[in-house]
Amino acid sequence: MPVASGTMSKALFLELIHDVYPSMCTCGDILGPLLSRLAVLGVTDADFKDKMDVMSRQIHGYEVLVKQLKEEVKTEKLKAKGEAEDVAQEMAELRYQITGLLEEERKRRACIEQISLQRISELEAQVLKSRYVNFFKKKILLKIYFSFVLIKIKKDRRKRISSVRLIHEA
Repeated sequence: MPVASGTMSKALFLELIHDVYPSMCTCGDILGPLLSRLAVLGVTDADFKDKMDVMSRQIHGYEVLVKQLKEEVKTEKLKAKGEAEDVAQEMAELRYQITGLLEEERKRRACIEQISLQRISELEAQVLKSRYVNFFKKKILLKIYFSFVLIKIKKDRRKRISSVRLIHEA
């Protein structure tokens, strides 16, 4: 006779024993305490079965939760990967922009350097010109000075020659 719950109650067990083993009914007094213990254990087994069912459902719930969390982790990884690619793209664009700015700055500085070199060349030319002008001014002044000196020497010579002629004539 199958039992639906998987455990036997005390009354059912006694009835089974009475039907199958009528000679054992006299042993009911001996088996009674044992059967009560079995009944208590049967109830305890039912509690354990219920607890196991509850725990099984909890485990199943945890397994479902773990699967959900794994899916969320996969989703987050994909999002993070996408964001990392976006950040890498932005960094590449920023590097390109910075390179452009650096190139513009290099050109600007090269232009400033060229203007500075041109100004230096102009100033050097101006210095050379002023030296040349000063040189020629001095040369002209020296010529004028020497011309005056020569004129004075010639006048003095004429005077001496005139004085010597006058002395010879006298």
